[in-house]
Formats: sequence, C-alpha cells, structure tokens
Amino acid sequence: MTSPRAGTGPDVIHARFDPDALTAWTPSRTFFVDPDLCRRYAAATNEPDPERWASGVAPPLLCVVATVPHVHTVLQQNLPERARAENRSVHGEHDLHYHEPVVPGSTLLVRGRLYGVHPRSTGTVLVTQVEMTDPGSGRVVHEEHFVNFLRGVMTDEAIGQAPAEHRLPDVASLGEPAATVSYGVDADQTFRYAEASGDHSIYHLDDTAARAAGFAGIIVHGLCTMAFAGRAVVGHACGGDASRLRRLAVRFSRPMYPAHTMTTTLWSPPERGEPAGRFRFQVNDDQGVTVITDGLAQVGPVGKDGEAT
Repeated sequence: MTSPRAGTGPDVIHARFDPDALTAWTPSRTFFVDPDLCRRYAAATNEPDPERWASGVAPPLLCVVATVPHVHTVLQQNLPERARAENRSVHGEHDLHYHEPVVPGSTLLVRGRLYGVHPRSTGTVLVTQVEMTDPGSGRVVHEEHFVNFLRGVMTDEAIGQAPAEHRLPDVASLGEPAATVSYGVDADQTFRYAEASGDHSIYHLDDTAARAAGFAGIIVHGLCTMAFAGRAVVGHACGGDASRLRRLAVRFSRPMYPAHTMTTTLWSPPERGEPAGRFRFQVNDDQGVTVITDGLAQVGPVGKDGEAT
C-alpha cells in the first residue's frame, strides 16, 4: 500500500491567496507605550527589576502586545474559512527589527499587512509584516515579521516576499559558547503572561484543552519563551543595554512547559565571517529538548559616551 501523495487527501485544503492583499494594510491604531504596561510586562517575564523598564527603553518583546492583533486581522482576512475553523495556523518563526529604541511614554502608530505566501510540501508559509511608526515623522521605529505555517493548506503559487533568513549554522561548528544562561519558568508563568500581554489562548491556560490537543499539559506562550531568550541576549550580548539591540529572530521548534528551566546558549563566531555584533543562539529546556532554534541577535556598538549608536 502506498502513502498518499503530499498535497492530496481529505485533510488538505486547497487555497489561492490574492496578490492584492500584499498592499492592503490593516487600519492604523495608536499604541501608547504605557510605562505601567512596560513594568507589568517585565514582571510577567521574570525580569529581576521591572521598574527599570518603565523608563529609558521598553522591554524588547513589549511591542507584541500591539502587533499581535494586526496579525490576527491579516490571518482572518486571508486564511480559508475551514483553515480558521480547524486552527490550522502555527506560529513558527518571529523576527523583530529595532530601528530605534521604543521609549516608555511615547506613542506609535501600528499597522500590518500580508508580506508573503510560500508553498511547502505539507502546507503553506504565510508571512505577516507589522510596522510601528513615529506619528510625527513617519519613521519606522519597530518592525516585526510573523511566520505562520498553515498545516495541510496547499497553494500552487508563491506571492510576495520570503522572510529574512536567520538559520543557525551547525552548532558543532560554532565553537565554545560566548554565554550560557538559565532561567526558571514559574508554574504560574502562563497566567501572569496572559494578563500582561492580552494573549489568553486556551492552550496556555487550560490543561484539559492542552492535553486534548496533544501537549503534555499547559504550554508557555512562544513569545514569553522568546522574551526570556531576549533577556539573556540583552544581558550578555548587549551588556545590559537594550537600546543596542537591532534584531532578534527565532524559530519555535518545541513547546516550553511551566515549572521547568530553560537555558539560552549564545555564540559569537567572527571566524565564520559573521558581521560584527551578530550572535547566534538556541534555547533548550531542562530535558535537553530544543524549544527555540535558529536564534539570531544583531547588536549595535557602544558610542564614545557609553550610549548605543
């Protein structure tokens, strides 16, 4: 008996994506970078001094509070109805670009659009771009690319752009790590993160629902796990100065579970011809499972006065 050919069978959804959607931005919304929200988000991701994030520079992952709703809008507008009903979309990768520091107390405009659609052998990659701009000048301050994999959704035509590459080279070739950092993930982490981020997805809060979906229990939000990794990057690649962070990109490979320890390993391999300030990283849980791979951080230099440039 032969296996069905990829892209066929009753579980497959055939879809066509409209190229006109690539220029259809979601309506702009105002986002006030509330210092109290910065403080609460930092506390929900176990920053040791949440108060420090209420001034200066916002937590590196704070902007997802404002960007995720635009991604939901883009998915709602572009996914086939059956794919939405069957929850076929999986958040596979996330890529943040920090063109300027996001400052507590400032106001930004946020909008998103379909950035690209790319067929794969078992589904489709859909990329959403969300940008945050300064209302006065129009400068892009912050930009994110969400990569969602649509399981069993097949399309014949690629449209738009592919996400920027951040694949991790073979770990064995990277040499000794520049840093290895471990943090405990609390038993109530997902509940605290849900309140601070606004993401109340059921698999992060309901054990029965998570197990019914095939998980071993409640899973940690991927962006919460990324925030923990970002904390390690800022502490050890940026010298504790988040304003130096220029890019943070990851691929989510396995779920992280509460009440476990996660370890971020960072490499800085200039001998491989990497640009200055580029770090590679991955995150493992305390069972040795890699939960984040293909981690890339780009860090800006420190100026003569000690400020990031």
